[in-house]
Amino acid sequence: MRVVGLATAIVAGGTLFAVYEYAPLLYATMVCFIPLADAIYRLKTDARTAASIAADITLSGALLTYLNAPDFALAFMVAYFGTTAVFLLPSGTALVAAAYVLLWALAAAALPPLLDIDTGALDPQVLGAAAAGVFSIMLMLVLVYLKHMLMTHAATQNRRIQIAEAVSAASHHLLDGHDDGALQMALEVLRPGLGASGVFVERNDDDPELGLCSTIIATAAGDPEWVMAKWQRVPWDRMPKARAVLSQRRVFAFDVTELSGTERDLYEDSDVASEVDIPIFIGTEWVGIFGVTTAEIRTWTAEELELLTSVAGMVGSFWRRRSAEAKTDELIASLDGRVRYERALAACSRSLLTDPDGASVDAALDALIAATGVDYVFVDVNVEHPAQGLMAKIVHEVAAPGKRDLLLNDVWTDPVTGEVFVNQAPYALLATSYAALSAGMTADLRTRALDGPERAYYEQSGVASELNLPIFVDGEWSGSVG
Repeated sequence: MRVVGLATAIVAGGTLFAVYEYAPLLYATMVCFIPLADAIYRLKTDARTAASIAADITLSGALLTYLNAPDFALAFMVAYFGTTAVFLLPSGTALVAAAYVLLWALAAAALPPLLDIDTGALDPQVLGAAAAGVFSIMLMLVLVYLKHMLMTHAATQNRRIQIAEAVSAASHHLLDGHDDGALQMALEVLRPGLGASGVFVERNDDDPELGLCSTIIATAAGDPEWVMAKWQRVPWDRMPKARAVLSQRRVFAFDVTELSGTERDLYEDSDVASEVDIPIFIGTEWVGIFGVTTAEIRTWTAEELELLTSVAGMVGSFWRRRSAEAKTDELIASLDGRVRYERALAACSRSLLTDPDGASVDAALDALIAATGVDYVFVDVNVEHPAQGLMAKIVHEVAAPGKRDLLLNDVWTDPVTGEVFVNQAPYALLATSYAALSAGMTADLRTRALDGPERAYYEQSGVASELNLPIFVDGEWSGSVG
């Protein structure tokens, strides 16, 4: 603005010089410009002190008094300094400054005749025209600058309000939600409110080979699939500058052009121009980041960063609450399961002690199904077969409601003799179960982990997993509960 004002003043002075052919006119124009240029400089650099305004008024008033400027030039001086004082100073001080410049204008009009000031060959009307021209041009420039400043301030305030509304809407999802869907919905409402090309949340996790990594948990972006693929388990060692800042609870805002090395490489094929990352802490532990990307260079104000920091805090609280809820649910489930098992054991004991026959065993197995929530429970005994050797023969079985098709479903056919066995199978086929049960240990089977004929046997029965506990009578293994 100083360069524009100087150029304008020179052009105006030169034009008047050419019209009136007064060589001193250019000199007068430039002298009038000195205090005005200083005031514009102070306005632009925000050096808004009453002392500087007073100095400029004093210099301008003294100059116009010495030049014996006409009244219309003094009016332009009053208009200029009155306007700048209103915008630059507090209301009370501005009134004092306006009164001060008015006093100088009165003095500049009254003192020259009393002091017998003679401007020589300089025509007072020409000097007045020069002074009025300079003051009017500078007043116009000041008003244009102030208009721009006000429009910028209004745009900043509108953007801040928009961001605050988006943060408020996101907070409802984070405070009321109980799953990852709430986090995703919060990011969806944040993205347009922030005017961002993308928003995301990453969580730190330790990888045994890569070390501390950052993994995208949720994102709202133009191409979310690319983001999720690009930023899965990125080692923080590849982002040393970001890690050093974020791990110290500080905001990391940057333009991509400022990055170097491996950090710059991560953004090579993206449309991200600038990014701001806010660390997420739970207690004293740095657990992740909340980030915002833009496709153009953008500078965030302190107030906007404060709002973004509040989002990071809410995400941390969201994760902490979900972790507490999971632990609570786990504890409740554990206590509930313990109660159910104790009731089942009591029911089994009562059935077996009061009526030790087949019906009581079935009742006990019913109680086990109710307690464990499994599909099928059985009791088998060991029997010797002349051809197959030791076999497991089911003597009691109970299925859960809706699973009656599992009863009498254990069918095995000898591939050599073609003999069909219902609810019987040789332990030669059940090698894994035999090894555990015969040694007095529990056989915890997963069909997918088995091999050969043993796996084929369980697959044709439709069994995904089975748990067998050995039954010992007088120290001898005699069967199992499964």
